[in-house]
Amino acid sequence: MKKWIITLCSFIVMFFIADSWLFKSKTVSEGQLLYTPIQQYEVTTGSLILINKQHAINKEYIPTDLVPLADHSLAALGFETSDSSITISSTLLQIVSSLFNGAKKDDVTGFRINSSYRSTEQQQTLFDTLSASYALPAGHSEHHLGLALDIGSQNGSMDETAEGKWLHKNAWKYGFILRYPADKVAITGIEYEAWHFRYVGLPHSAVMQQENWVLEEYLAYLKEHGSYEARVNKRDYTIRYYEMTENLEVPIYSGKSYQISGDNQSGVVVTIEH
Repeated sequence: MKKWIITLCSFIVMFFIADSWLFKSKTVSEGQLLYTPIQQYEVTTGSLILINKQHAINKEYIPTDLVPLADHSLAALGFETSDSSITISSTLLQIVSSLFNGAKKDDVTGFRINSSYRSTEQQQTLFDTLSASYALPAGHSEHHLGLALDIGSQNGSMDETAEGKWLHKNAWKYGFILRYPADKVAITGIEYEAWHFRYVGLPHSAVMQQENWVLEEYLAYLKEHGSYEARVNKRDYTIRYYEMTENLEVPIYSGKSYQISGDNQSGVVVTIEH
């Protein structure tokens, strides 16, 4: 299994902030080997769950930390918005601020958030307005998760401006992926969207960037091969897939931090930091 090195030390603090929110995350004490029981509902929760035309969100999955952008100083966060009534996860907002502050260091500053969380009612209205190639029906949009952002530029189209080019090159360093690339339409079923970014967290965004995978491909690989070894921020990770079975328990090894996310299909992904 391949290993590779990515140096991103300045992003470690941001990663650990996100870690506690999006994953079931724990550290096992030295000298212990535990088996963590997995419940069926965990298959439909977490930062890696697949939401697309075939896989709908769990109807009970609603972000609990939503806040309107109007409650925050957008200038301090590094962007503007087309609609101050847009709601966003407060934890995701911290990560987005780190993302835009990183861009600012490269003199890229003209970001605009056009959409984040959407209710099923809002999504259905959008679906009724646009074609099925550009919008998904209610229950099938990543915007229901609170993990997706439509990011625009104050200077023009995202596929032409410095803002779009910077995100396409660097967003993965902060745990984001470009969800609907131009060369993956046959896989995602959605036309190229240069503005739609999804948070999956590190090390997963780094793996997908390295392998040129969209989320469908990443999860399919894990399901077929069972595991993936990665090195990110000078840290080694083992990423394992477990098919959900009755009374499933996953092994967590001595002295290791780990995270668990469902895939919204038939199993869970366990990420162990060595």
